[in-house]
Amino acid sequence: MIVWLFWGAVALLILGLGRRIPFRRDHWASWFFKHLILSLALTNLYILVYAFSLMLLYHAPLTLDSLLSWFFRKSGEHMSYYYLAYWFIIGADHAINYYRKSSYQERQLSEARLTLLKSQLQPHFLFNAMNMIVTLITSNPDVAKTMLIKLSSLLRMSLDIGKNQETTIREEIAFTRLYLDLQQTRYHDRLKARINSPDELALAKAPFLILQPLVENVVKHAVCECDEPVEVVVDISKINGMLQIKVEDDGPGFTGKKGEFSGQGIGLANVRKRLSTLYGDLYFFSLDESDRGGARAIVRFPLKFSEDFE
Repeated sequence: MIVWLFWGAVALLILGLGRRIPFRRDHWASWFFKHLILSLALTNLYILVYAFSLMLLYHAPLTLDSLLSWFFRKSGEHMSYYYLAYWFIIGADHAINYYRKSSYQERQLSEARLTLLKSQLQPHFLFNAMNMIVTLITSNPDVAKTMLIKLSSLLRMSLDIGKNQETTIREEIAFTRLYLDLQQTRYHDRLKARINSPDELALAKAPFLILQPLVENVVKHAVCECDEPVEVVVDISKINGMLQIKVEDDGPGFTGKKGEFSGQGIGLANVRKRLSTLYGDLYFFSLDESDRGGARAIVRFPLKFSEDFE
């Protein structure tokens, strides 16, 4: 026990020395030479303490000759082992620090990508909404005024919940309802909407502005191109540990007057990129024909809950 307790203290000392003399590619020779000297010194110091401890345990005579005899005998038995242990500790600590640094840099890069994508999406949404209001200023100023007031509420909400990359399903639904309310002011009975989401998923985490672009795609490619009323249905559910968001409509779908839409616009392309950055390969995105006759978008990603839930 005494021997291994001392070895634990030596290991902490080795870790401290390894961090005070970090590895650098441009100074690798100096790094190697310093650690070579330290490894030999600490290994010999350890064996000296080991030999002295054994002398006490075996009640050997405490003389210099006896100590040297025990030291050389234990050096022959354990020198290479303890010497390699020094380099193993240095190498393991270096590998862990390199991994941590790489992981941190990867997180920083991912955060930067997400911030860029989010900053791209918010102006895109704002310009679309403003262009819609501009077209109504002369033809229907009262509606344009109402829409402008609702847009200000929508933007205020986007600033409140858009401080982080992720929000909750409850906030995403509230934001999307405001957006639908804004659109219904313009289209009246031509746009109907239903959002189905169980209470148990209210605090499930979701990327900020993941739902609104899916709904906006319906408005842009179904409601705008169809003279008949279009209903958009949003279903949020839990499937095999994944959170699923499904948005479908009963509009003209891929055979509308202005051709098919493949989801390559800014909104849906942004959705794909953010899902990939946040979840890697652990997400699903599809855009196809709906059983209702229109289009259907499905998004799935790992189900996690906000800390408020806990």
